[in-house]
Amino acid sequence: MAVMEARHVAPPTNRRLITLATAFVLLNVVDAALTLLAVGNGATELNPIMRALLAQPSWVFWSLKISWTLTFTLALILAARKWAQSVNRILTVLVVATACICLLNLMGVVL
Repeated sequence: MAVMEARHVAPPTNRRLITLATAFVLLNVVDAALTLLAVGNGATELNPIMRALLAQPSWVFWSLKISWTLTFTLALILAARKWAQSVNRILTVLVVATACICLLNLMGVVL
């Protein structure tokens, strides 16, 4: 009698999900850097939570901005196991919205 071995098979990689999640994290890093530059040039942060963080030392701003982004992104990746299509849509909207915010921040730096 042959004994069957239990094998763990990883689910197939969803390239779109990974690409969108990576783009979202990277755009948030760009957003943070551009926000600091824009505020340094006299712009006002519109998000009241981020505005409060900008009053703290920059390491506090960076730490919280990046940790919140990574935590939220990880939660979406885990949710994609059950709701892949919905998570891909959510991440697509978030990437587009964050890219637009980056453009607004860039205008605050340049103008």
